This record gives sequence, structure tokens and C-alpha cells, in this order.
Amino acid sequence: MDFTLVYITAGFLLVLILGISYRRAIRFKIIKLLHGKYSYDYVYNFKKLTNKSPYPYCIKDEILSYLQLAINKRSLADHYTTGNTILFENLPFHTRLDKILKIYGEPDCFNAYLIKNFELKVFGFTKNNFNTSVNTVFYFFLNEMVMGEYIITTSKEITVESISKAILSREGVKSDKISNHFFIDFEDKSSAYFYENGFYILIRYIDWNNKLFFKLIE
Repeated sequence: MDFTLVYITAGFLLVLILGISYRRAIRFKIIKLLHGKYSYDYVYNFKKLTNKSPYPYCIKDEILSYLQLAINKRSLADHYTTGNTILFENLPFHTRLDKILKIYGEPDCFNAYLIKNFELKVFGFTKNNFNTSVNTVFYFFLNEMVMGEYIITTSKEITVESISKAILSREGVKSDKISNHFFIDFEDKSSAYFYENGFYILIRYIDWNNKLFFKLIE
């Protein structure tokens, strides 16, 4: 009896069974190779198949409303000016994503969004800043940093007033008036936005010069 056909058939069936059994893992591998594990495509397909995100969320709010916060509040806040050069974590806007990951390593949280067919990636890292634990968040559009945030939970020791004074001093603002809702406007038309809602403090560093990004989130 010629067993060649039997072996070929058995081999084919084995490959077919393994392919069916591991198709999800194979699909994830292909997506990860094509787009990377920190991508909208990877997160979307992971959530579609498992009903959960592969990473903890940095932002849980609806993203467009969250991004528009500084735009909508700009006319209602106090304004300071400074001659300092704006830096977030001592890094300028347009810093590439690969450089941030090289410095900070794996993120503690991650979000990916598709806004009008453009991908927005959000990476968060837990760091010590302002003498407390701070969620330090980077926003990447076209793989360049366009925005950064410090998100700080208030407590008896960490008050809104203490953080407000600290950020004004850090950015070279000299004023007798200490506000709890303000913008620091830099000479290059970028800003730092300070906002608190009773639960946490948000300090957002914004590059208003990136017209395409802000056109997308309008």
C-alpha cells in the first residue's frame, strides 16, 4: 500500500486543524507585524475578538469632547504669558514616538483612535512629579508629539493651589494672582492649560501651531 497519499492528507488535515485552532493568534501576529502592537488596527481587532482592550486606558472620556476642552474653555480662563520655551518633560513638540519609547520604555496605559482616517495614539506613564505620583500622557499624531498632559489626583497633601503655584513658577510666570483655571501662553503661540474639576488636576501642553491636528478635532 502506498502511504504517500495518506501522509500528505494527514499532514494537510493537521495544518488545517492547527490553522483553525490558532487563527486568532496568527491574525494578531500578522496585524502586529504590519501595524505594530501600539496601533489602532491592533487594538481594534483585539477588542473585536475579546471584548476588551489589550492595555489599560489612559483616557476614558469621549475623545473629541476631551480634546476640545481647552478650545472651549480658552475664553473663560485667566491668561499669563512667559518668555520660556515650551517643553513637556523637557522635550519639544514634534519629538518622534520612537524616541519617547526609547526614553520611557513600555507605557502604563495606551489608547488609539481613528479621527477622520488619521490615527491618534496616546501613551501614559506613571511618574513622580510635583512631589506626587502623576500620570504623564503623550499624544502622537503622525507619530510626532502634538500634546502632553499631567493628570494629578488631588488630596489633602496635594492641593490645587500648590500645583498651580508650582507650574506657574516652573514656567517662569511672575504674578501675585494665583488662579485655578488658566492658560500660560508662550511666545511661539503654544500654551499650557491648567484645569481642575474637583477630582483631578489637568495640565495640558498644547501646540496650537499644528493646524491640521486642530482642524481634525474641531
